[in-house]
Amino acid sequence: MSDSSATFSEDGQRCQLALGNNVFVVAKFWHGKMKIHIREYTQERGRWFPMKRGITLTLQRWMELVSNKARIEETMESGGLLKCHLGGNMYAEMDNTYPGLDIRKWYWCGKQNVVKPYKRPGIKLDVDQMKQLLNCFIVMPDFVSELLNVVPCYMQKDHMNQFGYFMCPECNPNGLSVWGPTPV
Repeated sequence: MSDSSATFSEDGQRCQLALGNNVFVVAKFWHGKMKIHIREYTQERGRWFPMKRGITLTLQRWMELVSNKARIEETMESGGLLKCHLGGNMYAEMDNTYPGLDIRKWYWCGKQNVVKPYKRPGIKLDVDQMKQLLNCFIVMPDFVSELLNVVPCYMQKDHMNQFGYFMCPECNPNGLSVWGPTPV
């Protein structure tokens, strides 16, 4: 079975969009909330199973990724560097050493005053998979209508001043103050 015709029989699933090489974008309920997964799957005995290699994004973090579409396309063409904070220490980045998009969770390393990537795998998409992901940005609201009502974190009422930003665990996940070191 090719990954373009893969079917998963899971409750609460809205869509599965193939990116290639057994990597799928899947919108489904996880712990009672709609999440968007970008994950590698493997097939055993006619069923598809998710692998460790992948990420789970809240709808808000998905929209943060979508809002960076132009920057991703520009970086794909120019071959430059890109690092986007999606919220809660989740980052999407591209650089010259790996021609693709790496999306993974990071953590605050207080001893070194920097944010570092977790060793647990996120997902690294090659150029062809990235092109398919950009297409998913367009069609995902057709499957997940809740995306039409997602308000970016920085536009919420409690973010109308700097204090709101600094108190937000999505925007400022490491609890840094204005006088502290800047992550990334």
